[in-house]
Amino acid sequence: MRLSSGRMHTTLRLSRDVMGHLKRYAKGHRRTPSAVISMALKEWVDMQRFPGIDYRWTPTGREPYVTGTGLSVREMWWIWEGHKGRWDRIRKNYPDFRKAQVDAAVAFGRAHPEETTFDEDPPGFTVVRV
Repeated sequence: MRLSSGRMHTTLRLSRDVMGHLKRYAKGHRRTPSAVISMALKEWVDMQRFPGIDYRWTPTGREPYVTGTGLSVREMWWIWEGHKGRWDRIRKNYPDFRKAQVDAAVAFGRAHPEETTFDEDPPGFTVVRV
């Protein structure tokens, strides 16, 4: 997950309990409490803007996923692109998908195109471009 480069300063009032959990989490993930808050709020905003999208830990960090599918937004985007955006084709090959799930991934992917591609080939895979 990439955070926007434009930053703003703000002040938050948090309970001691929440701040304690936040500091322990940040330390365990080698981040600052501010970075953890920023990540959590960015994910919350995305989930409000794009119902049907949630975030999960992967070996490479936090990634947006399509709720109820086990697929990342990137994977669902590739399915959508591979079927030329045609719901009838997607439905035929993936009968368990709901249109709302595909639509959520497509809307998210259009708003965040960096989440639909790899910056480099995934580790352990050979990507064949045709």
